Amino acid sequence: MAANAVAHGLVSPVHTADLDAALRCADRLATGMVKINAPPPGVDFHLPFGGEKASSHGPRVQGKAALDFYTRTRTVTMLSAA
Repeated sequence: MAANAVAHGLVSPVHTADLDAALRCADRLATGMVKINAPPPGVDFHLPFGGEKASSHGPRVQGKAALDFYTRTRTVTMLSAA
């Protein structure tokens, strides 16, 4: 795929009326975001953000990925003092 033959992979736009083709293409693209029939610039702040290859530095940020990255799970057990 020609789109994957570049050093960067932040976002890829896919424009088509064929949803199946768009989803197959999205599976094959080496980018952090795929926008189907939507403009490529900009960030959806409720979704994970980050690229692939030279477009990335570290893990995804924002969205659920940020919760997983910036938090840790801890179990605390407490008995009544009385």
